[in-house]
Amino acid sequence: MPLGIPTPESLGAKALDIIFGELLKQIGIAKDKAVQYKPALDRMQDTINQLQPIAKEIEELNRRLDDTDNETKMLRQRIKEGETLVKECTEEVRWWNCCWKKPSYFDKLNRLDEDIQRFVSIVLQVHQVKNEKKIMLQLNDMNARMTGDGKGNGVMFSDDAGTCAVPEVPRLVVGLDLHVKELKSQMLQSATDLIVVSAPPGCGKTTLVLKFCHDEEVKEKYKENIFFIAVSKSLNLKTIISRMFKHKRRRVPEFQSDDDAINQLENLLRTINSPILLILDDVWPQSQHDVEKFQFQIQDYKILLTSRAALRRFNCYLLKGLDQDNSTILFRAAAGLTNEVSEILKEDIDEAIEGCKGIPLVLKVVGRSLCGQPQAVWRARLQEWRTGMSDLQSDDGEILARLRTCLEFPDSKADVKHCFLDLGSFPEDQRIPATTLIDMWAELYGFDEEGVKSVANIHELCFRNLASLIIIREKFYESENNYSQHFVTQHDILRELAIIESSTEPVEYRKRLFVNISNNRFPSWWKYQDGKHYHARLLAISTDESFSSAWPDLQAPEVEIMVISFWGKYTLPAFINSMKKLKVFIFTNYGSHPAELTNFQVVPSLSNLQRIRMEHLQVPRLFVPHFQLKNLRKLSFIMCKIGDAFKNCDYLIPVALPNLAELCFDYCEDLLALPSGFWEIPQLQNLHIMNCHNLTGLPEEIGKLTNLQQMRLSSCTGLSRLPKTIGKLKSLVLLDVSDCLRLEEFPSEIGELLALRRLDMRKCLRVHELPESVVKLQALKEAICDDDRGRLWGRYERHLPKLKVDIPEEAINLNWL
Repeated sequence: MPLGIPTPESLGAKALDIIFGELLKQIGIAKDKAVQYKPALDRMQDTINQLQPIAKEIEELNRRLDDTDNETKMLRQRIKEGETLVKECTEEVRWWNCCWKKPSYFDKLNRLDEDIQRFVSIVLQVHQVKNEKKIMLQLNDMNARMTGDGKGNGVMFSDDAGTCAVPEVPRLVVGLDLHVKELKSQMLQSATDLIVVSAPPGCGKTTLVLKFCHDEEVKEKYKENIFFIAVSKSLNLKTIISRMFKHKRRRVPEFQSDDDAINQLENLLRTINSPILLILDDVWPQSQHDVEKFQFQIQDYKILLTSRAALRRFNCYLLKGLDQDNSTILFRAAAGLTNEVSEILKEDIDEAIEGCKGIPLVLKVVGRSLCGQPQAVWRARLQEWRTGMSDLQSDDGEILARLRTCLEFPDSKADVKHCFLDLGSFPEDQRIPATTLIDMWAELYGFDEEGVKSVANIHELCFRNLASLIIIREKFYESENNYSQHFVTQHDILRELAIIESSTEPVEYRKRLFVNISNNRFPSWWKYQDGKHYHARLLAISTDESFSSAWPDLQAPEVEIMVISFWGKYTLPAFINSMKKLKVFIFTNYGSHPAELTNFQVVPSLSNLQRIRMEHLQVPRLFVPHFQLKNLRKLSFIMCKIGDAFKNCDYLIPVALPNLAELCFDYCEDLLALPSGFWEIPQLQNLHIMNCHNLTGLPEEIGKLTNLQQMRLSSCTGLSRLPKTIGKLKSLVLLDVSDCLRLEEFPSEIGELLALRRLDMRKCLRVHELPESVVKLQALKEAICDDDRGRLWGRYERHLPKLKVDIPEEAINLNWL
């Protein structure tokens, strides 16, 4: 009884609604007219109600994947057949023919029962298909985001550098509802195409814009065409426009100039269905001319800026501080004064609130610094405020003076303040990877290698509202000590405070030197050194895209941590040779394309170097004769193009890195295989290869790493197998193959991992059974799985009494990209 199936052009969520609706309608009619079949029809109705929302979700994923040959075709056919069968039962069974028609319909009813059973089976299958479709969508998005030209020759980037998604609104926000309403009136209803939200730092400009973007009316109008970009002091046209191309998953052109980039952007915006909203957050006055270049004669295209200054070229919306009532609400929440009863005198609370001048950031930081403190501390803080303004030389001196009083820490937490000051090492409005801070603080302050103490201090800073922590992966296991998905952000006025606090001593005696080189202008103390030696332990240098790499000499022999942040091609300064105490070297390129790093030959002279982290670089040829870093213990490549960096150097690697204990590759798209030389390093304990999608397998030589304790292969979506020699890794305690979508099976030798305590196998969609040898994993305490992989462990539970199978409920969140 075949029925016509809708054409592919008509298929979709709406078509499924119609098909499901017709079947449910016929079931309802049949239940009234053919009462004898009511139990079977009830079962069928329940099944359809379960199937309908899941099938619609799959259909939407199919649309986004452009998948026309998909499993819902079969489902639609079954539903249409069921509709026909139910309709026949309704129309042909009557009171006058029931006696002789009834036997002839037994076969049809049996087929109906079989259809119902098939539907129940489909429910389970569809759940699996739905999950696989979501993963496929993630991969498509990942390819679009990590490959600029569709051929693997484009731009790789992290979430913060590569997208223009609107961040979430902070949890506690007060006093902005009226401002959102007024801003909507100006932006949505007026003919004005550019508005500047202006206020002093910390007043909530960015928060207002975030609430505006998350307003339902605004989201309904602009949908997916909102671009949110933090600009900061240096507005880099090419970088901003590259991010906009990536956000729309378009190939990023090779811009010949700023004017070419602007022309290419206009072409892009004209291909997007309007309306379009561009948010440029934290624009400085010197960038007004560049902002004008983003204005195009495109219908329903608007620009919203935030700036500390009232930019005279544009229409301004002035955001004032909070009124007394809202200031009180925010301050009391931050200070933990959740009820009216408090040992702190009301007049002291009111004076503290008044001293914060209605500035939300100050209210939160000051309030939290006084949380749980006795009356005497409140009085001392207020007395300090009454004695007059600080000597801070800044346009925002009053704000900074209030915040400065919040940097008093007890002796037991003195290191937390040092960690706060170290955050000034990184460019403003950039996410700071927690793993970078862990590397720095482990060597600078002797914190533990696993990062527990470092992350505890980060949490302390967040508790005090001096920083914010973003965790990309929704389900995080603290016991894993894997902080690759943790990022720290900091308000730019707090970063400015950290820099000022680090600069109170004469420059040659400072513990930290923060150097920002813009337009090739070096600070005067550097240009006119007069043979001085500098005693800083931490040196952070940031350069802009115009930097020419013409380095004057610098004598800083005490430096232990060096952080270099740059845009574009970069030549390492020769004066690094003199930094014999250097332990941590961090190179981060914030430009649009992986940057070339030259003069790397100065690095081998650093005999005390413990850690190297390269981010978004074209990795130079590292291993050449006589290259040796005998004390290097950790080597990290993040979003790097590997190219020929390791070509023909296998025999050199174990000689160059005899004590390497940790090796990390993350988002290295062109990593096809690891050089076998790394398998000859007996000291290697941690191997992290994550988000390297073209890595298809590991060599058998991996069995030589007998001291390996952790192996993370998370999100290596091309990995199809694990080598049999994995069984020789007798010290392995953690194996993470989560999101390895093409991994088909575990070798039977996995049972030889007698020290294995944790196995993460979430989203290993092609693994449908476990080898019998897993019964020998008597040390295994936790297997982290999705639903389907979790069921595989059921038959082995009685053999593994220590095992806990954890099936976290993880929403699909593309932020982890």
